Amino acid sequence: MNSLRQLVFFAIVAMCLIAHPVLTLPYVIHHNLPNAGLVVSSGSVNDESLTPDIQRYLGMSIPHYYLILRQASPVRTDQPYTQWIMVVITDTEFKPGTLVEFQDPIATLFVDWRDYPFKQAFNELVIADIVVELSGTEAFFESRVYGPNGGILLNLSMADYYVGPLIFPLLAVVFLRRLTFWSILLSAWGYAFGQQLYNRFALIHHIVVPVELKMFGATSFLWAAAALLLWIYETRTAHGQRVSERVFSFGGRE
Repeated sequence: MNSLRQLVFFAIVAMCLIAHPVLTLPYVIHHNLPNAGLVVSSGSVNDESLTPDIQRYLGMSIPHYYLILRQASPVRTDQPYTQWIMVVITDTEFKPGTLVEFQDPIATLFVDWRDYPFKQAFNELVIADIVVELSGTEAFFESRVYGPNGGILLNLSMADYYVGPLIFPLLAVVFLRRLTFWSILLSAWGYAFGQQLYNRFALIHHIVVPVELKMFGATSFLWAAAALLLWIYETRTAHGQRVSERVFSFGGRE
């Protein structure tokens, strides 16, 4: 492979090493925010206007507020809804357009929206004492998911999470016309690092992650180190080049 082709190859690999984790974030963050949504409208609510079943869940603090939340591509249900409307009754009011998350809900109820004074059809009624505004990295990426092209971004991010790491062996085949050991290990790194990101945000939101997935995510640095060592071995030593060509090119040379 000539020097220019080699330079282009490694430049693309370097860009993919950066782009893969970044593109994974919208899916990872959104999937770990099952109780988050965009405030469509809000206001105070008279407890007496609510049914007795709901009133018994409310505390003594007054006033109470209602938040009408819209969830884009919700993960709270197993059904393929493009959006999910909730009414959250809480002690804090938020302005429309705010991304919020309710934590440790007191009750989640599926009721007939016509029995309530919110003048809005909704899928679920939630009573929660703790509602917080999203901030930092989560707010940045969630705001993109709720944007005009949020569905496209979320699908691209999900595709990157599940099949994106395969780009490294594919690039090796395209540019080197064969697989390499280091490109295969980079693919393993991509999956482990994506799982590590998922585990980190799940931990923040108290979402249970199976032990085996925690362990797999923790191996991302090992895969990266092994890939680097094999890259040096396969590209910087004559013996490594011969072994790689013999294994993946059946003894042939470019």
